[in-house]
Amino acid sequence: METKIMLDTDVLIDYLKRKPQPVAVEIFNGIEKRYYEAYVSAITVFEVYHGARLSPNPEKAMSVANNLFNDLIILSFNEQTAIDASEIYVQLEKKGLALEIRDVFIGAQARVKRLLLITKNIKHFERIAELKVFTPQELLKETTQT
Repeated sequence: METKIMLDTDVLIDYLKRKPQPVAVEIFNGIEKRYYEAYVSAITVFEVYHGARLSPNPEKAMSVANNLFNDLIILSFNEQTAIDASEIYVQLEKKGLALEIRDVFIGAQARVKRLLLITKNIKHFERIAELKVFTPQELLKETTQT
């Protein structure tokens, strides 16, 4: 059975680097082998293409991004996610723990879909109640033991 995961932007960036991070490569190998059913937020798509357009070779970076998203399921930002995101944002604001709005949107999408969010930025996302968050290393450790 595939583990359903949502990849945060930082995991994709680690994979896209000139010298990719081994843990990111291992996750993408797992996606290719169908160990993981991998989702990304439309917000992550924005962030990756934003970076690609600003790169020294935008055409090549855009092509690489296009290929990357072929193996991932892209979640649209919809009404239910917007409602959930507003709840998360207000709760965090009241506690003085507000997050950057794009992280709130990504977290809301993972929470609404009940996906395990894979990110290196645990400290931000663990603020969101009822959101399951793992680092890339934790994911690999957890899924290779089962």
